[in-house]
Amino acid sequence: MAEAEIVRYDTSNLQVLAPAEEMVVRNREQHDLACELLAECRRVKASIKKFYADVKQPFADKLKTVRGWEKADLDVVETHEDALTAKVSAYRDRERKRAERVAEAKRQRLQEAAEREAMERAEQEADDPVVAAELEALRSSGPATVTTKQPDFSGTAIGDRAVWKAEVTDFQALCRAVADGYVSTEPLVEPNWPALHRLATAMGEMLEETVPGVRAVKHTGLVRRR
Repeated sequence: MAEAEIVRYDTSNLQVLAPAEEMVVRNREQHDLACELLAECRRVKASIKKFYADVKQPFADKLKTVRGWEKADLDVVETHEDALTAKVSAYRDRERKRAERVAEAKRQRLQEAAEREAMERAEQEADDPVVAAELEALRSSGPATVTTKQPDFSGTAIGDRAVWKAEVTDFQALCRAVADGYVSTEPLVEPNWPALHRLATAMGEMLEETVPGVRAVKHTGLVRRR
């Protein structure tokens, strides 16, 4: 492709228009001269437009070609970019699902370990002679009989009295209120100590990482050996 040449219109052709600034039109002869000069202005104007149109045309063709190259190159890159984006997204989705499966499996293992520990503790307690004797005494005594004395309302006026009792409609909202510092004269939420102790026995130091706000504390005690 030949290089486009940048050239300027020959301004020497504009000298013939110089008298236009000082020309005075007061009679027919001056009028005719002004009309001839005006026609020359229009001819030179058309010549300038055509000249610069011819000068700009090669650059316009080159710009069109360059824009075509740009689009083609970008299409190639964007095709690769879209393919890689889809693959990265698919990998991240697989990793997220795998992490969820691992976490669920870990949670199930911890729960099963806690349940086994609770069962083993119950079996050990059942093997204890003292505990076994107490259980046998309870079984042999049969069901307890509860005698309820009915109140005597004779000679007393009977009426209805409204008694208000609380009903928890959203336990999580209650816990959030306590965590946010809701002040009460009595504790509104208390830990489930038996369940937490079973988890501590099963998980040990991992309890703090699994259950927020709780840590396992090791205590040393005496164990009866058989």
